[in-house]
Amino acid sequence: MRAPNDQPYRSPLLDRNFRIILLVTLMSVIGFTSIMPAIPEIMTDLGVSASEIGLVLTSFALAAMIVTPIAGMLADRLGRRQVLAPALLLFAGFGVACAFARNFEELLILRFLQGLGAGQLNVVTMTMVSDLYQDNKRAQAMGYIGATVSLGSAGAAFIGGMIAALGWRYVFYLPGLGFVCWALVRFSLRVPEPQNDDRGMGHYLRSAVRLIFTRQVGGLMLATLFAMLLLNGAFVTYAPIFLFERFGLDPEHIGLSLMVVTLFVGLVATQIGRLTLWFGQKKLIVVGFFFYALSMLLVPLCGSVYAATATLSLLGLGHGMIMPSVLGLLADHAPLELRAVVMSANGSTMRLGQTLAPVMMGAVYAWQGLDGVFYGSVLLALAGIAAITVLVRQRF
Repeated sequence: MRAPNDQPYRSPLLDRNFRIILLVTLMSVIGFTSIMPAIPEIMTDLGVSASEIGLVLTSFALAAMIVTPIAGMLADRLGRRQVLAPALLLFAGFGVACAFARNFEELLILRFLQGLGAGQLNVVTMTMVSDLYQDNKRAQAMGYIGATVSLGSAGAAFIGGMIAALGWRYVFYLPGLGFVCWALVRFSLRVPEPQNDDRGMGHYLRSAVRLIFTRQVGGLMLATLFAMLLLNGAFVTYAPIFLFERFGLDPEHIGLSLMVVTLFVGLVATQIGRLTLWFGQKKLIVVGFFFYALSMLLVPLCGSVYAATATLSLLGLGHGMIMPSVLGLLADHAPLELRAVVMSANGSTMRLGQTLAPVMMGAVYAWQGLDGVFYGSVLLALAGIAAITVLVRQRF
């Protein structure tokens, strides 16, 4: 029997609770991608080298990685809303404080503190979506989440580029929108909450560990890691530098070019429910990594901004297939009482990728330059294909 929220004729977009979740999802996007076009300006103003600037992303992602597992356990044991509302205050408050950083070291500290709030947003919202919907309706809802992330990334990158033209500090006022989301979560959001049994925290932790280390869940988290290394290394950190160094683009045009790429993520994500019915989620993940590899292989060969934007858009198509499919498969394998901790484990994997990618690709950049960053990413994409093919089993 279908769950009440899983009726095929009712779009998740008609649900007020889902719309609030989409707004919260935008917050974590704003915290990361809005500063991408400002990276060259931060480098210049604070006297930071290209191999060090990735730390402004790494500090944010490292904090998120640390707090994500804790957030998952608390969301399972205390409730989803009880974790989400304070996280929004933390994210918004320290995000705005970044605008007043006096030096690069202070900016890194504030970004770390902001990341402590951001790390809780994705895991709780993804868990809420999994709680609200089932089967293909869940895939459709995950697709809308993916589209929100991509369109939000596009908008945040474009707006961030426009604001960065006035000064990079103004970009950090955008997370202040999190205060509005806090009010909506606190007073309007209604979602299912887990009912814990009497067997205690020990039983909960043992059950969670057994589930996370199964071949299926572990394989999906490995696919997540490779996807995040690709996205946050080659695209988030070094695509803006590539466009700046190769074609001399200013922040506004960097943001515009990146916006086009992320629009392709949204285009695929909005159709993920239909694509899942046709092909199955595992096959979509494999095809997504193929698009990653093709994009990274061709980027260094591009001789114009238009060719580079079109080639990077292949990466957008791939990412739009991978992440909603991974999240849908994870939700299928986790009961309500363990779902947040499974999502948080995957969220920690995402943050690990975000944390390692700028540093890892920074080392590659120092060794082999920009071309080496993109060609090295081809190998990561092929490793993603191998991981999902060998470890994850699904009937097509």
